[in-house]
Amino acid sequence: MRDEKHFFGWSVAWAAFVLAVFAWGVGFYGPSVFLQTLHDKNGWSISQISMAITLHFLLSAVLIAVLPEIHRKFGLGGTTFWGGVMMALGLIGWSGATHPWHLFLAAIPSAIGWATTSGAALNAIVALWFDRDRPKAMSLAFNGASVGGVLFVPLWIFLIERFGFQPAALFFAAVTLVVLTFLAVRYFAQSPAGRGVAPDGDPASRLVLETSARLTRAEIIRTPKFLTLSLGFSLGLFA
Repeated sequence: MRDEKHFFGWSVAWAAFVLAVFAWGVGFYGPSVFLQTLHDKNGWSISQISMAITLHFLLSAVLIAVLPEIHRKFGLGGTTFWGGVMMALGLIGWSGATHPWHLFLAAIPSAIGWATTSGAALNAIVALWFDRDRPKAMSLAFNGASVGGVLFVPLWIFLIERFGFQPAALFFAAVTLVVLTFLAVRYFAQSPAGRGVAPDGDPASRLVLETSARLTRAEIIRTPKFLTLSLGFSLGLFA
């Protein structure tokens, strides 16, 4: 009989929620704080800093397109761990920059960190554990994104004003690395099959093997369902 209360997948969904808090708090909302901080601290132009932030998001978009291959090579747990490492290195780079061009170097690890811990990563983590209950689990995980903005932005501003940008960034880098390492090892390195169950906590005997042909990336981007879904997400994110 299915035991939803003790199904480990819900622990994974809550872990994905925490991952989203840190991913958005550092990788999405963080750059908006960095922009004003670096402008006030160093007198660098808004356009220069904005170009580095743009690189951060553009490079992450490219990496997200190949995230399935990264997951197959390193696993969900390994990818999350290295994403945390890159996120921490990016924070050190952004806060330690002494010339504007340093920001473009910092954008490389920060983009890797954002790409491997944000929306596509959350979807991969949750989809492994849920089929019927995937919308419920996905909404739980993605609520962490909003919480990340509510918690991290005022905390960023408070710590920067109190201690300075670099100490604040070092604090976030250390906490992020510790938390993401724990999540990667404790939750994301596991799988339903490894715990003897199927998705949604069903008995392993109900596990259905995937027999449908896998579409290539070129075929996917020509699929009307993919194009309309992408358009909807684009409009939502733009808003």
